[in-house]
Amino acid sequence: MDDQLPKNPNLGFYRKQAKDLKRALATGDASAAERVAKSHPKFRGRSAAELETAQVSLGDMQLVVAREHGYATWAEFKTAVETAALAPQLPPVERLLAAMRAGDSAAARELVAADRALANTRDSKGVLPLVEASDRGNLEMATLLLDAGADPVQGDPLFFAAHAGPHKPSPALDVVELLLARGAPNDIFTHAALGRLEELARELPGAALEARGPMNSTLLFLALWNGQTKAVQLLLDAGAEPNPVCRDGESAWQLAMKHIWSRSHRAIARLLLDRGVECSFAEACALSHLPTVRKLLELDPEAKDRADANGKQPIEIAILNADIELARALLAAGATDPKGLARALLESSTQDNRNLAKTLYRNCNLRQASFHDCNLADVVFSDINLSGARIDNVNLSGVRVDNAFIKGMTIYGIEIEPLLAKELERRAAREKKQ
Repeated sequence: MDDQLPKNPNLGFYRKQAKDLKRALATGDASAAERVAKSHPKFRGRSAAELETAQVSLGDMQLVVAREHGYATWAEFKTAVETAALAPQLPPVERLLAAMRAGDSAAARELVAADRALANTRDSKGVLPLVEASDRGNLEMATLLLDAGADPVQGDPLFFAAHAGPHKPSPALDVVELLLARGAPNDIFTHAALGRLEELARELPGAALEARGPMNSTLLFLALWNGQTKAVQLLLDAGAEPNPVCRDGESAWQLAMKHIWSRSHRAIARLLLDRGVECSFAEACALSHLPTVRKLLELDPEAKDRADANGKQPIEIAILNADIELARALLAAGATDPKGLARALLESSTQDNRNLAKTLYRNCNLRQASFHDCNLADVVFSDINLSGARIDNVNLSGVRVDNAFIKGMTIYGIEIEPLLAKELERRAAREKKQ
C-alpha cells in the first residue's frame, strides 16, 4: 500500500479500516491474512488458518494499518494523520511546530526553506520554534532553525534544553552545547542551571544572589528547576533566599514539591526545610523530614491524624513509603493505627530469631524487611510489598506468597524474581505443547 498520506486524511477512515480488517481476518479472508502476516511482527509468516483462530485485538489491526503507511506505531500514525488533517487550516508557524511535534523533519525543512523568518516567529500561544526544538531535545531541528537565523537568546531556549522532561528523559546537553556555540549566554545563571559547581563557585563572590535572570528566576530557582542538588546547597551556603517566588508566581518550595517524585528534588526540598522554609504537616511526612514533623506536632498535636488533600492520614503515608522512622514518630505521638499496619511495619523491619509460624501478613509494606534465623512455617504473605526483602536461614515450610511485589527480594542471597519469571516461561511453553 501507499506509504504517503493523502491530503486532508481522516483518522475515522483508518480506524474503520482496522475494524474491517479484524472482521475479515476472523472469516479466514486470505487477503486480510496476507496483510497481517506481512505487517505485524507478532504474526509474521502465519497462515490464514492460523490467523483465523489467533487472539487478535483491534490494536493489532491498527498497528497493521500504521505499518502499511510507513509508521512504527499507531500512536505515531495517529499524530501524523491529525497533523496532516490540520495542516491546510494552520498558519505556517503552526504547521512548522506541528511538524516538529510529529517528528516530521522533512515537512519542517520545507517550511523553513520557504520562509526563513519562521525561525523567529511565535505561534498563537507565544511559543518560538527554537524553544520547542530545545524543549524536545531535537538537535536536528535546533540546528535547522539556528542556521535559518533563529535567535539563540530570545525565549531562553538553552534553559529548556537543559531541563529534563516532559518531552525528554534527561537534559539535551548536545542542544545546550550547540546553543552556547551559537551565542547563548554562558554566565552564572547557566552555571547554576547546569550544575557547573566550579564555575558557579568561582563567580559567586560578589554576585547578586537574588538577581533575576532567564524566566524571571534567581540562581537558586534555576538550579532547583533542574534538580541540581549540589548547586542549590552551594547557593544556600552563600546566603541565597531559600524560597524565592519566580516564574509564573511559583515559589521554590512549590516547584520542589511539584517534582517530589524525583530523588534530587526530594533532596532539595529537605534542604529548604533545613533552612526554615515552611510546609504543611503532610508535606513534612511525605519528605520524612523528622525535625519538621516533630516541630509541627508540638505546635498542633492533632495533626498526627489529619488527612491530607488526597484523604491520606499521616500514618498511611508512612506505611505506603515503608518509612519506619516516620511510623515510629507518629505512633509515639499517639497517632491511630486502626489496622495495625504501622506496628506491623515496625515489627517486620528486622526479624531475628523469632517464631512467626502461621502469621498472616496481608496488605502490608515489607519493603527491605529482613528475616533471619526465624520460623516462617505456614506463613501467608498476601497483597504485600516484599521488594528488597532479605530472607536468610529460616524455615519456609508451607509458606504461601500471593499477589506480591518481589523485585529485589532474596532468599539465601538468591534473587527470586528472575527465577520466577523463568519458571512461568517454562510453564507457558509446556502448556503450549499440550
